[in-house]
Amino acid sequence: NDDGTWAIDYYQLCKYYNEDIVNIDGVWKFSKVVSFLALVFAGAAVLLIWFSSCFIFSRNTWKLIGCELLTATVLKLLSYSWLATSMCRSNTCSISYGAKADIVACVLWFISGVLVLLRYPNPKLANPPTSTNATTSEPSALEMPDIT
Repeated sequence: NDDGTWAIDYYQLCKYYNEDIVNIDGVWKFSKVVSFLALVFAGAAVLLIWFSSCFIFSRNTWKLIGCELLTATVLKLLSYSWLATSMCRSNTCSISYGAKADIVACVLWFISGVLVLLRYPNPKLANPPTSTNATTSEPSALEMPDIT
């Protein structure tokens, strides 16, 4: 704006910052990197959770999913270090709706990560015996023996 305040125009395309005017410091670059890594870890975890509806994962893989979600939470929270950039020190920065959505994502990733670490799903037998006189047989290719 003409009075020197920053405003968001939702109807125009994004423009790159003019690096002659805006100082993109190390904190800014750090927050961009950890924000990207958070999405990589969360995306991988979500993909594995989707695959868990088709495949049976081991306990270690299940723990890895939980650790990925908790890592994504920490990395996304570290991305808020952007508020400590030189741009925010010399101007007024506020959290917009995108940052609020990221906070909600952090909360959901954290809850999901804790729940995934606390509970390993008990695999169900694909073909349970139909009669009470059935003898124990080797599990078929689609069944997983109970390991607890």
